[in-house]
Amino acid sequence: DLFLGGFSFINAQEFTQLLRNIGSNASGYAFNLALATVTPQIKSVLDDLSAKVQHMTNQSINSCEAAATLVGGVWPQSDASSKLLCHAMGKELGIASDWAQSHQKCGAEGKREATNARKGEKAEFKDVLGDEFNMAWKAIQKNAFLAKDPELAEFFMTISGTILSRRNGSIQEMKVLPSKSNDANLMTALVQGNTPAEIYKCDQYGEEQCLNPVIQRITLPEAKSLHGKVQRLLQSLSDNVREDKALTAEQKAFINSTMIPVLKIIAVEAAFKAGGSPLNIANFSEAIAHDILLQYLDEVMSLVWDSVTQLKKSQINDHMIEEFRSGIAQSRKILFAKRTALFEQMAITLELIERTQQIEAKLQSMFVSSSQRAQ
Repeated sequence: DLFLGGFSFINAQEFTQLLRNIGSNASGYAFNLALATVTPQIKSVLDDLSAKVQHMTNQSINSCEAAATLVGGVWPQSDASSKLLCHAMGKELGIASDWAQSHQKCGAEGKREATNARKGEKAEFKDVLGDEFNMAWKAIQKNAFLAKDPELAEFFMTISGTILSRRNGSIQEMKVLPSKSNDANLMTALVQGNTPAEIYKCDQYGEEQCLNPVIQRITLPEAKSLHGKVQRLLQSLSDNVREDKALTAEQKAFINSTMIPVLKIIAVEAAFKAGGSPLNIANFSEAIAHDILLQYLDEVMSLVWDSVTQLKKSQINDHMIEEFRSGIAQSRKILFAKRTALFEQMAITLELIERTQQIEAKLQSMFVSSSQRAQ
């Protein structure tokens, strides 16, 4: 710290006094060292007592900080969280030479908002929730399958619900938009299309935007529905595999968005049945669509778990976080039941195909045998 500028807040006189204090305590350190060598049991007891005293001191400090938060919001938790992000980025962005100077810049000099707005410049801060965020929209931007399809993304956000944080002057406003997965029309509208449904409609579609969504009634055309998109991508994958073409970025994102080994199934079927359709799209695409929905909800929940500490430091309380989580849990329950039913249907279909192929093979064998006997 002495050579890298970590003492910008200590003058020469204070630093000299610090060294004198360390020197005056040297005899105490020597005593502790001797005690640990000669009678380690006694040293252990003293260490335990010291730890308990330190713990009590820390509890006192924490109680004081908690009181400051609760009484009138003099130093609200969201303000502390925002300052922490600013302090951490100050040195990384070259705004300050050390933590103390960063504290000054983010406090008295009023550089906090401008500093926090630059969090996208550093990879290590890009995923940190800033003063303003839309939790579900942030998860969507990480999903390559959804990021470039805003209409579909809005339906996904409506099913999961979201947590919003917006800055209104010096006040940070937190809000939970609950999941609408209990609306049967919403699921039908997303998966099949051609059904009116109310969704959370974004005001802006940028990576760190969609901060003011409003409820709007829309009808998604069948071609733009999740089922329609899955059908189109399955067919394009089938064509690429049979023609030995490279996969597009959209196709790769689609494959990664579901746990069903779509590409492997297509490749095996194409090799087994040259020139034929590798998948019965009408039978399998709906199951894949529901699986994609489940994978998305898992991604949102994962982001919530990763950010839960930061969320609790903001003005959002445990009740609001739990409300959001329970909405996602309910959505997963509905989708899981539907996906299970579709998987069972897929298994029955595959079993019928396998039996049909076995019968065809037996008939061919019988025909060959009878032809040979006739000769």
